[in-house]
Amino acid sequence: MEYYIKKKLKNESDIGWWPEDIVSVGTRLLYCNDLPIPKSSIVDEYVNEPWMKIQEKIDCRDFSAAREAIICSYAYQWLKRKLLESGNELYFGTITSLLHYDLADDPLPYRSDIKSLLLSFLSIIEEVENLPIEVARPRHSQRVRLVQKIS
Repeated sequence: MEYYIKKKLKNESDIGWWPEDIVSVGTRLLYCNDLPIPKSSIVDEYVNEPWMKIQEKIDCRDFSAAREAIICSYAYQWLKRKLLESGNELYFGTITSLLHYDLADDPLPYRSDIKSLLLSFLSIIEEVENLPIEVARPRHSQRVRLVQKIS
């Protein structure tokens, strides 16, 4: 960890989470702070790192850096795993229930707060081009699905 922190301090442009060899995504618990926490419902601004930096990259149209950071995020890895377990497609209500069950925060947030976190996360996914996850709205509910094989 020490080596990674020193290396990261030298590279100010780095956005992201602990690398897989330090903290395994498969065994790490998911917390609310792993999702983008919006400052308000009106503006796409977030109170937590690295989502603030990711939004800055999106605003500057640096989709490559934003995409890389999102794919490394714990929230994205969690969603990808849930989609793979469920036949590559889930709807918003089901994802909300899964997220409610999997969050390790104590006390657990209200379901409405979880929906807000999920909405923020899915809106970021929609903004970034070439992510292998597609968010669509057939009829009224949001459908999230894998659109290509991902590693």
